[in-house]
Amino acid sequence: MLKGPVASATIRTSFVLLVRLVLQAGTLFLVARVFGPYLFGAYVGIAALAILLGSLTTFGTQLVLLGEASQAFRRRLRVLPYCVSTALVSGSLLLVLYLLLVNGLFAGSPVSPALVIIIGLTELLIQPLMAFPSAQLQARRRTAAAQLIHLVPLGLRFLAILYMFVWPVEQPLAIFVSASLVAAIAGLLVASLALPKAWPAFRHWRFPNLPELRRAGGFAVLAGTARGPTEIDKSLAARLLPLATAGVYSGAARIVSAVNVPVLAMVQAALPTLFAQARQVTGIAPKMLVTMYAAAFLYGSAAALLMWLFVPAIAWLFGDAYAGIGQAAGLLCAAIPGTTLRMTSGAILIARDQPWARAFYEASGVAVLLVSAIWLTPRFGITGMIGAYVATEWIMAFLAAGLVARQRL
Repeated sequence: MLKGPVASATIRTSFVLLVRLVLQAGTLFLVARVFGPYLFGAYVGIAALAILLGSLTTFGTQLVLLGEASQAFRRRLRVLPYCVSTALVSGSLLLVLYLLLVNGLFAGSPVSPALVIIIGLTELLIQPLMAFPSAQLQARRRTAAAQLIHLVPLGLRFLAILYMFVWPVEQPLAIFVSASLVAAIAGLLVASLALPKAWPAFRHWRFPNLPELRRAGGFAVLAGTARGPTEIDKSLAARLLPLATAGVYSGAARIVSAVNVPVLAMVQAALPTLFAQARQVTGIAPKMLVTMYAAAFLYGSAAALLMWLFVPAIAWLFGDAYAGIGQAAGLLCAAIPGTTLRMTSGAILIARDQPWARAFYEASGVAVLLVSAIWLTPRFGITGMIGAYVATEWIMAFLAAGLVARQRL
């Protein structure tokens, strides 16, 4: 098992992520109940597209920042001056792209253009900026604190939807989307206060030069491909399935993906150590690699079994309007061990400064998901969508493990 600083950091981070999981799951259940499957399916499809594009806003600079600061914290000053300016320019361009895509892919959606813009501002401009103070805290081995700052917007979103669940309101989607924007702004303010000098002085802002842009570009592609398999399936479901059925699929997929929290905690806690070891002559210790893979596989298998056992409870929590969500969640459990192994390989490749290797297997996964979902879903409905997602996760897991093994030879 993991020992030492990584183990203790994993335990602390797991606790914070457990709270995060409770807030996310609670928000998911309440949003699903308040919106109903039709509106929920439309909202999740559009929001997933915003989250996917939002992963590109920082253009990978937060991972460059993490890598530099993990070696020596003062080295963050080499990177931080161009992080914010890059994110603001990139986020603005992505916002325009997002609006064009929503207009083309989700014409006739019950989500109004004004709400689409607010979702875009939240996910493409405000929320991504939190990655910079979070990366600096993580580099100082304060991984739990780095995750803790993300609880602020999640907590406020939960309170907003809880209020609407207890006291029903007209236009709940408009209120929830607006509350999410306010929550993201509040979270950014808290993140800024969590670390002294989290931001560079305005006079020091600059754009990256070509070598810096090239290095960050690898991580930017990585961020986009990493989000792809976990978000694009919801947008595909909203496009390929009736919106009510898409709501059933998205609800099941969100719940199943939430059980990966402990592996995410391990990965986040191990990253600074992996970065440091990867830059030594001997590289990352083989024992650490074996331990991380074993922990990921054992946890993934146990989590899949437990989730399968709790399928009836999931169906009860979502209610009768989401008929079939229990069966969908049970089938999606087959993807969990593949996902945990894929996450572990991804962290190792990041630490080795091999973002293109990770981008390759995740881009391959996105391609597999697109082709298989477009082919299977019209023929088999929600079952075809689930089959495409499960196959994608396992294909990525094997490709990623092969890339890690190949680089050790």
